[in-house]
Amino acid sequence: MLLLIESAAEYPSVVLSSGLGKHDWMRESLDKQSHAECIPIFVQEALEFVKDNGFEIKAIVINKGPGSYTGLRIGSSIVKGICYVSKIPLISVSGLTAQGNWALKNIPESKQAYSMLDARRNEVYFSEVNINDLDSSLKSVILGEDKFEVNPKNIIVGNSNVKAVELVPELANCERMDIPLHAKFMVDIAWLKYKRKDFEDVAYFEPMYAKEFIPGLSKKFTI
Repeated sequence: MLLLIESAAEYPSVVLSSGLGKHDWMRESLDKQSHAECIPIFVQEALEFVKDNGFEIKAIVINKGPGSYTGLRIGSSIVKGICYVSKIPLISVSGLTAQGNWALKNIPESKQAYSMLDARRNEVYFSEVNINDLDSSLKSVILGEDKFEVNPKNIIVGNSNVKAVELVPELANCERMDIPLHAKFMVDIAWLKYKRKDFEDVAYFEPMYAKEFIPGLSKKFTI
């Protein structure tokens, strides 16, 4: 089993997966910014489920960011504590890459996804994701100011689609999936990384906090 934790997004979620394409157990909150209350409870319930059913956690997976500073801090502290004490490997996954991959697998006629995460005002964290990417380039974009080529055959996916279409009208021609980040999106990438033994150094791992992300890159950077 992999234990996957999404703490970077508005809504925290925790998933247990026994293989590619599988989420065997899941907990999620519908309350925004409820990470401090929910993630410790969800993780404890997941560990109890694993123990009660005789399973074994092979690795713990976390969205490495960017995202909510508080959420990432809570999530990384929990997973580093468990990994250190239990000697379990730690895997980090780009949440935007995972989200884009998940969208592409659900709309297979599209070849690329524009995966976006709201960074307040007109700014988003933006990643162009190809099918089966394990990671993808990430940049900060001011919608309506920073130029990028729009392919109408692509998907726009994330929690910023409404403002993205308003500020970049060309995006209205793309397929659209209005969804927040979720732990289940990371399952396939996490298993591929596990098979490759692509693990983090638990002692030195730090998530990518949004407000520290590439200082000076955005002309209007604010969080």
